[in-house]
Amino acid sequence: LGLIGVGLLLWSGSEDRARTPGSSAPSVTPEESARGESAPSAAAEARPTQEGKAEADLAPPRVVDPDELPDPAVAWSKVDLEAVRAQMPDNLYWKLSMPTKDAALLRERESVRGYWTEQYGKVLSNTATEEEVRAYYAHRQRLSADSVEFASHLLDHYGDVLPERDVGLLELARELHLARLQEYPKNLSDALERREAHEAARRAWLEDQARFEGADEPPAD
Repeated sequence: LGLIGVGLLLWSGSEDRARTPGSSAPSVTPEESARGESAPSAAAEARPTQEGKAEADLAPPRVVDPDELPDPAVAWSKVDLEAVRAQMPDNLYWKLSMPTKDAALLRERESVRGYWTEQYGKVLSNTATEEEVRAYYAHRQRLSADSVEFASHLLDHYGDVLPERDVGLLELARELHLARLQEYPKNLSDALERREAHEAARRAWLEDQARFEGADEPPAD
């Protein structure tokens, strides 16, 4: 964009220099004098009209050839994933997120996602046990912590070679997961409170139901 801006300024400057004052004014014919038409002055000639300015503003900028841009695949090829994995072998990225065509691993990932989706539904409906609630949020916290670790490692070691767009996405992912890590303790506490309130209401309903059914029974002899 900077080069395009400079190019437009240079182009505009050359147009202005073509209209510098001091150039001879166009001659006026007798017919023009008779009609009272005067030739434009050199100063007026030097001032671009609004239409001319609009045309200059609408001049298309230079289109950047995609071949001149760095290939993201080439940039990512400089990332030594084996070295990254050696630094964090237990990171969930390798098990749940790393690109793969392994059919067995893909099926396992689908099963894992299905399990935790089911657990999330139980947490929302307050039907999960306390252990299941704690396990769900422990899993979510582990996912976010591993995501922060992975993104930070790539930014620290390869931020100068990765495409700017991908660096921005990594930074955004890290910020989002850091925010989630701060929210998980409260989310867990709220989920446990909702579950306990739900259980208390359920116990009260069962007690009322038992008293109601007992009242309808005939007295024992």
